[in-house]
Amino acid sequence: MARFPFWVVTELAGRREDSDPCEHLGITSAEAETLTAGWSVVRTADLDMLRCSTLRP
Repeated sequence: MARFPFWVVTELAGRREDSDPCEHLGITSAEAETLTAGWSVVRTADLDMLRCSTLRP
């Protein structure tokens, strides 16, 4: 049976201006670590304000 990856795209905390009304969005480094814990393979790419992660069981 093939195991397909799980894709997650999240905004990173601290990447917006303090005056931006959406400044509270995004996950911290600790939250990103929690998100990826327990997966056998994790690949990430940071794209400005976003982090794209591929997670495999």
